[in-house]
Amino acid sequence: MKELTIFAEDRVGLLAKISNKLSEKKININYISAESIGGTAVIHLVVKDAEKVKRVLEEAGFLTAVSDVLVLKLTDRPGEMGTVAAILAFKGVNIRSVYSLEKKGKGGIFAFKVDDIKKAKEAVRSYVYTGMD
Repeated sequence: MKELTIFAEDRVGLLAKISNKLSEKKININYISAESIGGTAVIHLVVKDAEKVKRVLEEAGFLTAVSDVLVLKLTDRPGEMGTVAAILAFKGVNIRSVYSLEKKGKGGIFAFKVDDIKKAKEAVRSYVYTGMD
């Protein structure tokens, strides 16, 4: 799965501007995570066509990056996230970011951005979730 990250000066109306620009092109945001760090907005989007969204937003003047994310299904129990993180650490995989995509049954679906997706996928293959659109 692909994630699009937008980097912009944090300002009032930024999310509205981005959302409206995508709406004009009939692009739906499937999942979003946003935060402001030191005056910079960092917005993570999961969309159907990340490369198209990248073009649309860059034409509007936004700085963007597209990267692969590993989608995992974790059971809702204490220590599950720690187990996955420990497995990845043991295999030498650095987790750059993680966020929840949705609640699913007795667990949740999470997006992990890692420094070596191939190695990570092999290390935690029993957790890999393939049911995302």
